[in-house]
Amino acid sequence: MTQTEVPVLPPVREVHEALGGMSGVLGRASAPWRPEPRAGESATTTDRGFQMFEGGVVYTGGATVAVLGEKDRAHRARGGGLGELGYPRASSRTEAGAPAWTYQVFENGVVYESPVGLAAVVGVWNETHRGQGGGTGALGYPLAPVVDEGAAGAFQRFERGVVYRGSAGTWPVVGVADEVHRRLGGGTGSLGYPTAPLRMQNSTFGYQTFRHGVVYTSPRGTFPVVAPWTRPTDPRVGARVRSATPSPRRCGRADPSDTRSSSAGCSTTAPTGCTRW
Repeated sequence: MTQTEVPVLPPVREVHEALGGMSGVLGRASAPWRPEPRAGESATTTDRGFQMFEGGVVYTGGATVAVLGEKDRAHRARGGGLGELGYPRASSRTEAGAPAWTYQVFENGVVYESPVGLAAVVGVWNETHRGQGGGTGALGYPLAPVVDEGAAGAFQRFERGVVYRGSAGTWPVVGVADEVHRRLGGGTGSLGYPTAPLRMQNSTFGYQTFRHGVVYTSPRGTFPVVAPWTRPTDPRVGARVRSATPSPRRCGRADPSDTRSSSAGCSTTAPTGCTRW
């Protein structure tokens, strides 16, 4: 080590050497290791901190992990280890079955990188995305950062859907339901933000509620019913949907999904179940 070189000490040194040392992807150290103590710790007792290199940063604390290249820049733009993503939990990995996609897991989210760009999925967005199977699930990979729509809420777009966060919670809108929702203006359009996830009544019929309406899906297609409702034809049974939410009364059948009484004014199209008006 020459006088101009910054020392690299364990455990950072092991990660640095595993990545090729000064001739590898990290390159030379540009600053000494810097502690970032948790509450109740001091700079002299903590193992939590980071060291910066030419090609990235190595973080210590629980795990010793390098964050490299574009992921490092995205992480630092969000405050680094003390920001919204937090400290890295593992090294960058290639997604199984999608070699062009890589991802790195942090304390509070995931950074994805692909040929279409780089996007972080953080906090409730990450929880919802993971609940849908992550990058290989129903939503797919993120395409853009979160978009703030002011008082209405915010959303993040993925390959096959969108995650919305509004006054009624954080919910995904996926697939054909997302296509219908976007045609009607998305979260600030005629349907508004989702108020619940897609609910399947059986293997083929389902619905998703929004602030100003419902999107129904069935083998006949996916159709919206939007307030003020104009009594559109229900895609499942051909009955008419009331223009305002009625006071529900059961139709007296053992199976409320039975639609045989639809001609008498009993419809099962509303999310509340079998309703008469």
